[in-house]
Order: sequence, then C-alpha cells, then structure tokens
Amino acid sequence: MAAQNQTMTGAGYVVAAEIAACVVGVAAVAMQGNLPGNFGDDDLKIQQIAQGTLVVSDKAFEAVASVYSAVGLADHAFLAGLFSFGLFFLVQLAIIRPRELARAHGFVLALVVGSVVIGGVFLGQYTKEIVTLSVVLVIGLSRRRSINVEMAILAAMLTISIGVRRYWLLVLVVYLAFRYLHRRRVALRWHLVLPMAVWSVLAVVFLVRLGGPLDMYRARANSREHRLGTNTIIDPLFGGDGPFVGFLNTVGAAVELVLPWSLLTVGAVYAVVGALIALLWMQFFSCYRRFVRMGTPDVVQERIYSLVPALLTIQALFEPDYGSYVRHLTPLLPLMALAMLRVALIGEERDDR
Repeated sequence: MAAQNQTMTGAGYVVAAEIAACVVGVAAVAMQGNLPGNFGDDDLKIQQIAQGTLVVSDKAFEAVASVYSAVGLADHAFLAGLFSFGLFFLVQLAIIRPRELARAHGFVLALVVGSVVIGGVFLGQYTKEIVTLSVVLVIGLSRRRSINVEMAILAAMLTISIGVRRYWLLVLVVYLAFRYLHRRRVALRWHLVLPMAVWSVLAVVFLVRLGGPLDMYRARANSREHRLGTNTIIDPLFGGDGPFVGFLNTVGAAVELVLPWSLLTVGAVYAVVGALIALLWMQFFSCYRRFVRMGTPDVVQERIYSLVPALLTIQALFEPDYGSYVRHLTPLLPLMALAMLRVALIGEERDDR
C-alpha cells in the first residue's frame, strides 16, 4: 500500500508539472503569430482551404482542412490551434498510465513535460499532424498482442498514407520489417543493418522508376526552401549527382537528424535545440539497446521501437529542414517517452525478482 501511495504521489507531481507545461503550451499557441514567417505556411494554407478562399489540387490539404471545417474552426485560428494542441495533450495523458508516469525522472521527466510545450509550438495551429496522432493513440493504448490491434495500427498508418502523407506507406513497410526483427529477437546489429538495406533497395527503385537519386525529393524541396530564407536547411554532405552520392547523402541526413551539428553554426537558440535533439535520440537509442538486449517480451515497446526508427529511416529521404523534421516527429514524442518509461519499469521488475 505504501509503495502504491508513493507511486500515485510521484504520478501526481508529474501530472502537476504537465498541467503547468500545458499552460505554457497554450501560451505558445497564442503566440503563433510571433513565430518566423514561413513557420505557418501550411497553417495559413489549411485555413484558407477550410474557409473556401483557396482551391488546391492537393488532397492531403483538403482532407485536413475538412476536419477543421467539420468542427467549425475554419474562421477561428486560435481555437483551431487549441484544438490541435488539445488533441496532442489528451493523447499523451491517455497513453502514459499513472504507474508508468510515476517512474518519470531526469531526462524522461523533461521529455514528458517538455513535449507538451513542444506540442504547443509545433502543433498549435492548423496542421496535418493531428492525423498522425491516430496511430500514436492506438499504439499507446493497446497493451496486448491481438490481431485486431495490429490491424488497427496498420489501418491508421494506411489512413495517414492515403489521406495526408504518401510516404507513410514506406514507413508502414519498414515498421513491419522492424517488428519482424523484434519478434525474432535478433542481435542489435541487424537493427542497424535494416535501414541501410532499405536505403539500398530504394536507391535502385528511385533510379529505375523515378530516374533520380535517393535524395532527389529533399534536393527539390531545399531549392524552394532556400528561396524562402529558411536557415535550418539539411544540406547534402556530398556534392554531385548519381545514385551512390544520393545514397551517401541519405545516410548522412539520417545521422544529421540524430546529431544535428549544422544547427551549432546558426545561432545560440538553434544550438540549444540541436543539443536537445541529440540528447533525445541518445537516450532513446540507449533504451532501445537495453530493450533488445534484455529480450523481455513487451509488445508496446516492440511497436514503438519499430515505428520510431521506421519513421526516421524514411525521414532521411525527404526532410528538407529541421523545422519540418521536428514538426513531423512531435506527435511521436509521447510514444518515445512511454518506451523509455517501460524499459525502466521492466528493468526494475526484473531486479526485484
């Protein structure tokens, strides 16, 4: 009973911290107009489509705009931001249970609380990322092995792919490949080999079917972003054309997404952001390695440690800048925190035996 009371007390402190962070997140929503000019390009576009003042041929924007129209927020930017941020906050509260929350301390506590603030900054507007929250919710809530749950996860990912971001079909395929590795309990090195194998196969597909290198989409986006004055561009490490250079630049982009050294030269604020991103991934991969080596069956962690690296693998192909990268990663932050908490929880349970 004493242990249970201590657990609930610890969870209470974290919830209080989350509520405080929620207040800061709401303030971030209110200050969206003070963010850099191109930060809200998608935000404005979605609102204009929802209002009917802009007609586009992009089905993804139309689908998201229809959601905001359906809930009556086409003409209320601040309320739309609160709606998006509120969904993110509620999803996080729903998927991290009190017993897990009570284990939050140190960096994981900072992630749990800090992700709320990040959600206010990056999701506190009209945004496509509200759709990504569907797969986060399904994975976070479902704690058992079930074919129905697995089908629901795949259905959520297919919905994202069809309705919002087509590259999520690739994320789904890579997710299934990581799930296979976890189910087979293979050595950690095979988890490192998988992304390289995916990029190798896709390099051939891009060359044969699309007639370009593996990083062709990021290169195209970067040319447009440079004209807009974006200062967080993910530049290629190697110059030149060709499939091998594109492959090397994709590997380099993946490393730079995890260790964003280029942000160190942009300014003090960006340097801090870059350091936090690197710390996040170092902590995540440390828990990933611990989970693989423990070999303890836990379907929640299997799903999270399949989805997050799958998304990172595909992000390395497309992400043009760090702003877009962090925005797309933000909905998954609660899952990353949950995985870290469950690794610690399982480790404690093993130590108590």
